[in-house]
Amino acid sequence: MACGSMLTQMITGMAAEKAEWVLPKDLINALGGLPEEHMHCAGLAISTLQNALFNWRMEQMEEDEGKRDAG
Repeated sequence: MACGSMLTQMITGMAAEKAEWVLPKDLINALGGLPEEHMHCAGLAISTLQNALFNWRMEQMEEDEGKRDAG
C-alpha cells in the first residue's frame, strides 16, 4: 500500500509522458527505502501504472479514430 500511495503522490499533476518514465528506484528513493522482502512492491506499482497509461492511450486512440470516422 505504501508504494501505491507514494506513487500516486509522485505522479499527481505530472504529464503522462513524464509519468511513464518513473522507475521503481525513484519510488523506493521517495519512500526512503524499503525492506529487501518488499522491494518487488515498487516494481508492481510501476508496472500497474505503466499498464494503466497504456490502456488510457489505447482508449484515447480509439476515441480519436471514432471522431475521425464520424466527422
